[in-house]
Amino acid sequence: MVGKLERAFVAVAAALAVAVPVAAYAQTSTAQVTYNISMEETTPLALPGYYQGILKLTVGSDGLIQGWYFPDNTGSAVSVSGSDVKGKYWLSFDKGNFQVDASAQPDGKLVGSAERVLRPTSTFPRTFSFMATPSSA
Repeated sequence: MVGKLERAFVAVAAALAVAVPVAAYAQTSTAQVTYNISMEETTPLALPGYYQGILKLTVGSDGLIQGWYFPDNTGSAVSVSGSDVKGKYWLSFDKGNFQVDASAQPDGKLVGSAERVLRPTSTFPRTFSFMATPSSA
């Protein structure tokens, strides 16, 4: 009888040893945030372009970011990836063709700059001011 109890105890302990780390991994937190974004071209045009859209991000507790950008008036959704390190966001749109560096503000906004990455033959990059305001929707 003692042998059966001992084997049962070992089996329960082994099951817990596997289940606890798996449960902890499954509880990794993520935050999903939707932003209204605006970008205004700062160079090279004298009359800057102005772009708006919706940015939907999922930020993992490890700081990794995945999401989508939905332009207001042109094109289809664009994939977004990046990272959040202590409130400093780095985002890459469309497989690196557009990059954002922004800081989280106390009110939840992301404020920074963006750059359209052009071919090496281009004489200068297109740069933008960037602001993302959390949406209530």
